[in-house]
Amino acid sequence: MKHCLSPLIIVVIISSLVNVCGGQVPDPPTGVNVTSNGPHSIKVQWDAMSNISAYHVYYQKKDVGAWSTKVVPENQTSLLIDGLMPYKIYLVKIKANTSNGMSNFSVQVQATTDEAPPSAASGLTAKFISSSDLEIQWELIPNEKANGVLLGYRYVVYDNQFQIVMNGTVSNSTNSTQIKDMKRCADYTVYLRAWTAAGIGKNAVFNITNICAPPKIINHKQIVIVTPNKAAVLHCNYTGFPAPSVTWMINDRTTTIQPGHKFILSGPPHERYIVPHLNGSLTFSHVLYHDSGLYTCFLNNSLGSAEANTTMTVSKDTISVVFVLNLTNEHFNDKLLEQDSSIFKNLSSTIKDEVLRLYSNTAKARIQDVIIQNFRKGSVMATLMVIATIRSGAEREDAENEILYTMIIETKDGYLGQIPVGEIIVQGAPPPPNVQIVSKQPKYAVLSLVRPTFFKQYEIVSYSIRYKKHGKSDDAYKTVETVKDKDGTMKGVVTGLDPGQFYFVQVASHRTVSMNAEGSIKYKTLEVDTPDIMMKQVMLTIVLPVGLAIIIAVVILFCIRPYVRSEVQADGHPPHMIPTRQFVPREENLYDIGRLLEEFPCRWKEIPREDVTVGKELGAGAFGTVVRAELKRDGKNIPCAVKMLKRFATEREHRDLFNELSIMSQIGNHTNLVSLLGACTVNGPLWVIVKLAEGGCLLEYLHKHRKPEYSDHAYMNVNPSTSTDDAEKLDKLQKLKFAHGIARGMKHLEKMKCVHRDLAARNVLLGKTLIPMVSDFGLSRDIYESELYEDVKGGKRPVRWMAPESIEDYTCTSKSDVWSYGVTLWEIETAGTVPYAGVDSGMDILNEIKKGYRLEQPNDCDDDVYALMLDTWRANPLDRPSFFELDERVEQMLAGISEYLEIQNDEEEDDDMRAYDVVHISEPELANGHVAQDDDDPSHDHNANEQVRYTDIHGATASDVPGIHEDTSRDQVDDETSIQTKC
Repeated sequence: MKHCLSPLIIVVIISSLVNVCGGQVPDPPTGVNVTSNGPHSIKVQWDAMSNISAYHVYYQKKDVGAWSTKVVPENQTSLLIDGLMPYKIYLVKIKANTSNGMSNFSVQVQATTDEAPPSAASGLTAKFISSSDLEIQWELIPNEKANGVLLGYRYVVYDNQFQIVMNGTVSNSTNSTQIKDMKRCADYTVYLRAWTAAGIGKNAVFNITNICAPPKIINHKQIVIVTPNKAAVLHCNYTGFPAPSVTWMINDRTTTIQPGHKFILSGPPHERYIVPHLNGSLTFSHVLYHDSGLYTCFLNNSLGSAEANTTMTVSKDTISVVFVLNLTNEHFNDKLLEQDSSIFKNLSSTIKDEVLRLYSNTAKARIQDVIIQNFRKGSVMATLMVIATIRSGAEREDAENEILYTMIIETKDGYLGQIPVGEIIVQGAPPPPNVQIVSKQPKYAVLSLVRPTFFKQYEIVSYSIRYKKHGKSDDAYKTVETVKDKDGTMKGVVTGLDPGQFYFVQVASHRTVSMNAEGSIKYKTLEVDTPDIMMKQVMLTIVLPVGLAIIIAVVILFCIRPYVRSEVQADGHPPHMIPTRQFVPREENLYDIGRLLEEFPCRWKEIPREDVTVGKELGAGAFGTVVRAELKRDGKNIPCAVKMLKRFATEREHRDLFNELSIMSQIGNHTNLVSLLGACTVNGPLWVIVKLAEGGCLLEYLHKHRKPEYSDHAYMNVNPSTSTDDAEKLDKLQKLKFAHGIARGMKHLEKMKCVHRDLAARNVLLGKTLIPMVSDFGLSRDIYESELYEDVKGGKRPVRWMAPESIEDYTCTSKSDVWSYGVTLWEIETAGTVPYAGVDSGMDILNEIKKGYRLEQPNDCDDDVYALMLDTWRANPLDRPSFFELDERVEQMLAGISEYLEIQNDEEEDDDMRAYDVVHISEPELANGHVAQDDDDPSHDHNANEQVRYTDIHGATASDVPGIHEDTSRDQVDDETSIQTKC
């Protein structure tokens, strides 16, 4: 009996075979369900499917627009997605993948993550609106930072004994409260935090003092010794509130002068005068012997008065040295701050007796007195002045050195007589370094600097070099270089000289900020005459050859005559002429590039030097130069920039440039970074070839577009001529595009676990279509304005852009870069104004920041932009957003501007400017018209059967190359595990 299959069964079988063998793509996944799994994660589940290779789960925060993706194996029907934000709606959809391709998206579902405790409130401040009423204010926490439904705010006020003075709660819409009956003359700490149903959030903290105090003179110098015909300053440092009036009584209290009046001591032609100042100081134009005497500072306010005497001695034979001793065996007592207390007098007497005994047999200085000026808190620090006269026949410098040497040597075992002491610090202007001229060239001179004898006790950290032409005033001095104290002997270079001229060159030492001697500096002066180029050419072309010829002839004559005589005498024949070896002088390479290549084995493209045509100079510093160039590639001349070193650069500068090359090669190519194109390391000096920023520096661009309201040049680092009232206004769109591009570039550095450490508008360059590119990974800092880098705790650093933790303890992370990003946004909004322009020093800036002060909201700056800045300036680095979050937030702002239709299109990279080792991989677009994202977006959908390989110039696959990974999902980015120094 024959069995026949019905037509319907045949159709079903054929349809199944078609599905299995590649005829159709699978249906979308079904049964998709998503639930919250806490404040930072959601759980996704779906029905199992057969004959698939993987599931692709897409998710995004609602209204953000950028989809992230995770790939799930075919045997798994659930996924836990973590790293999410609390109390946010997340959208989820799934695709199934087979050998035949991707399915369509499943039904889109959503879930809301659980609530969490809120972030800390921003902008907490407190002030006394009367003598006893305290007002507390703060900024309301925005919804995106509330992490749930905000229920209210709780405040607690502690006194300096950490006892609660007042506490209370206010509603979630209240941003201020007042507290009455506060004590006067007391310190308080205010804590504020918000709460949701999930718990209480982080504290915001503000310290305040209810100041009321009679005048008090502090750290007073009772004796001042001055050399005749020199300027002098008498200090009267004080505290008090309200601010006291200041009066100086001179001529043994017979004459009274106050700030705002100039007291003439003697008239023209050699006018001498005294000027009192509001800060309490009294300055003398220059002093004579008869100016010696008693000077009294008198202070007065509504709560009381105070006065202190200063004896000024004008003498060329009297010297003084001020020491700071760490009394290691003493415990601080508040009475040590009062000079009339018995504990102050007893300890002072003990120290004075030991010091006088120490100097009882000095040969060049006769000790006149020892004055204990003050004691300081913490480890008990005693400041004492040793006063002496110079013995007959001795020099001033020798007498001072004897006092220094005796104290330092006799206390090296940890004792001043019977008193245990720690290290000795010497106050005052540090001595200049010992200096010699190593080389003089027509346009520069090389100096050798040797640290002075007592460099450690003076806390010297660096040395400066300045110069002026002979005949110019002191105002013409130019500081050309600052040399950091390294290994005792350093090289300094004076550049910018003219041939055939005479110059005065001065060198000076600089100490840490904490012990700076009231800004005084001691210089050592040298005279430098630069060679004349014409005379040098005459010497090289005429005199030198003739002189060498004469010397060679004389040498040959004296060397050959005895030999000829002996040869003739021996056999009667003239001697045979022996060919002489010729020595050709050659220029030695100071540093072995091959050794540095071994030390920095990074993978960059070696560009033939003949393919690079060097053009004009774009910028230069003491050691580095950046020039415009053209690079031959595929028959085209591509504009680029070349970084190189000057010929007298040290090994450290060579190493720094190689380090920058190494960093750039590891970071890779990115539209918003000044990316590496290659390098020349063979047959010549090191050249680093990078993208050319044809639009110039962002800071200069901002200055050119400065609006009239930012025309107060006293607060800017810009020449007034660069600012015009008719400058085109920088619109909101362009400012946000700058902010977005910088965030994208920094996000790439964050992903590569690299910390920039110097993000600022001056370190952002612009492409030909104003695309911002983050620059300065090392050497390029050398060509920037030195006044922006302040000497703080022993090094030049851009403190106005730095996070407080970086200023205090040198901690540098991606979160400290986030702080700098906020300051850069502030520069963009203010058209390039210097941050904290009204604050003089870096330490003052740090103190203001620690008190809660933040840069104020610029005019015309939108609230959402300023809110972003404030988030980047949170005191706790962990509370600051990542660059991934900053990129998303700025992108949302851009999306809200109707005319800004396509974010990515204006940042397309010129294909000619790609790095040599970049391989472009075409990726299929997502189904249903889903738009492909940028390079940093992990939602790119690769075909599962396509083997993607990233190849570098040496042919290594991604698994062979350190730092290159095929999985670039965002969950690999670890904000706080990035290295804490520059890459």
